[in-house]
Amino acid sequence: MKKSQQQGFTVVELLITLVILSILVSVAAPSYQRMIAQQKLRGASTELRASLLLTRAEAVKIGQTASMQPKLSDWNNGWEVVSNGNVVGDFALPEGVSVAAGPASGKVKYTLWGRPNSQCEHFDLTVSGCNMCLYLDIDGSVFTDAGACAASCPAAPESANNWVSACSQ
Repeated sequence: MKKSQQQGFTVVELLITLVILSILVSVAAPSYQRMIAQQKLRGASTELRASLLLTRAEAVKIGQTASMQPKLSDWNNGWEVVSNGNVVGDFALPEGVSVAAGPASGKVKYTLWGRPNSQCEHFDLTVSGCNMCLYLDIDGSVFTDAGACAASCPAAPESANNWVSACSQ
C-alpha cells in the first residue's frame, strides 16, 4: 500500500505567517506616512515656485505688473496667475496640504523688472504635522525652508533638499 503525501501549508503555518506579516506592516506604516507627507509638501512647494516664476516671467514679458492671487480670497482654494487682465495659469494644492499663511497683501505682484512689489512674502505650508515655508526674496528668487515661517526673511538655506527635514521638527 502506497502512502499518499499531502502538499500545502497547515492552518498554523498560515496564521504564523500572517502574524509576522502584520507586525512588519505595522512597523513600516508610520515611516511610509511621513514619506507621503514630505512628498506632498515637496509637490506643493514646487507648484507654488513654478507659479511664482510664471508670474515673474509674465511681468517681464508684457512690461507691466503681473500678479498671483488666491482663488476666492483663500490660498487653500488654489491660486491663479493674472497677466494683463487675463488668467494665464490656474493652480491647486495637493490634497491634504494647507496654506496657513500667505502674503500679507493677499496677492503677490511682480514689477516689469521681475522684482516683487513687497519684501519677504512667504507661504506657510502644512500637512499631517509637517511644515515648510516658501519665501519670496526681494530679488524675486524663491527658496524653501523646513518648519514654520520666520517673522523676518532669513538667508537662503545651504541645502536644496530641506523638505526632507520638514517633518522632524
